[in-house]
Amino acid sequence: MGRPPRTRFAPWKLSQLRSVRGLSQLAFGLLIEMDQAQVAQYEAGWKVPRLRTLERLARGLGVPVAALQED
Repeated sequence: MGRPPRTRFAPWKLSQLRSVRGLSQLAFGLLIEMDQAQVAQYEAGWKVPRLRTLERLARGLGVPVAALQED
């Protein structure tokens, strides 16, 4: 059994959508029950979220998962 496929995650989209909603990394992290440092790592592209985490990020922003992926 192989590894699950990597998402085409776009870190800049996460940062942009969060900022447009007027949320700091800390406030967004509290909203989705995630540490601010982890949000920062995703936004910087240091970490790539797994699909379940990507769904959590999207849900917190009120957007579909596709909104956080490269076109």
